[in-house]
This record gives sequence, structure tokens and C-alpha cells, in this order.
Amino acid sequence: MNIIKENLKTIIYIGIFLLSSITLITSALPAGYCTAMTMCSDGTGRACYGLERCGSVAGDRVSCDGITLLCSDPW
Repeated sequence: MNIIKENLKTIIYIGIFLLSSITLITSALPAGYCTAMTMCSDGTGRACYGLERCGSVAGDRVSCDGITLLCSDPW
């Protein structure tokens, strides 16, 4: 039982580290990209996943999980 209690703290620290790493990586992406965890939709209703571009024209506004992004370049 003691081994589990000792390792629990380590597991929690690793979990916090992984979550903060994911947040930093996704926040560093340029506008106009979806993160791997979200599904974006451009104005035409077309959905894109992962790091695929959203929108067909530079300056298009796209909705990504309720956050409006400005597309950085054309397709």
C-alpha cells in the first residue's frame, strides 16, 4: 500500500507536466490552424481536423471550438 502512496505523487506530477506541455504546444500554433484536439469549420461549413488549414482565403474568419480564428494564408 505504501508503494502506491509514494508513486501517486509522481504520477500526479507527470500528469500535470503533460497537460501543461500540450497547452503550450497548442497555444504556439499560428492562427488559421486547428489544433489536433479541435474541429474547425470554415464559413462554408467544411470541417477540418488536425493541423489542416481552415478557410479558403487569407483573412477568412473561422470558428474553432467557439473561438474565432483569423486564417493566416490562402489554401
